[in-house]
Amino acid sequence: MRTDNDHAAELAAARELASLSKIEFVMSCMEFGLLSPPEAIAAARGEIPESFTHVVESLSPMQRDYACVYWAGARQINRADPFIAAVAAAAGISDDTLDDLFQEQRA
Repeated sequence: MRTDNDHAAELAAARELASLSKIEFVMSCMEFGLLSPPEAIAAARGEIPESFTHVVESLSPMQRDYACVYWAGARQINRADPFIAAVAAAAGISDDTLDDLFQEQRA
């Protein structure tokens, strides 16, 4: 019989492995209403979307530089990335919503 700890460990492992291409991530964010179409276009170009800027501005200078370079150059977005976690937390996005966002692309 699986315990709550087993379930929690499996969920943590799945979250660690979950990723989307940047375009899949941006499209999912738009589908979930987390990015407007103009923000999604900017994000696809590698710009920090306006709705993410308050998170970026709250970071230390070194973290801010990392976030900007990471976002501009990323081709794959990982569910467990600290930047994604920070943006989700600041925007009030639940873990369940983030899990749904990182599900395999919907048809």
